[in-house]
Amino acid sequence: MKPGGKNFSSNDPSVATLEELTEAANYIGYAGSYTIGETDIIHRVETLYFQNWVGTSQWRYYELEDNNLTLRAEP
Repeated sequence: MKPGGKNFSSNDPSVATLEELTEAANYIGYAGSYTIGETDIIHRVETLYFQNWVGTSQWRYYELEDNNLTLRAEP
């Protein structure tokens, strides 16, 4: 997730404004199992708000430097 996201005006997400939801949709978080290779990680998406990716595998490349993990996708 990118740092610097804005707080919603309410602590109840069910009353969020369209603008707040649109801004929040710029961040994608998903969950599932994964396999780590020498330079890449394969995520098997099990849950995500964007249902099109559920059941797919997503490849990410990683770098680990000074205890900082950076993931990147192909453009």
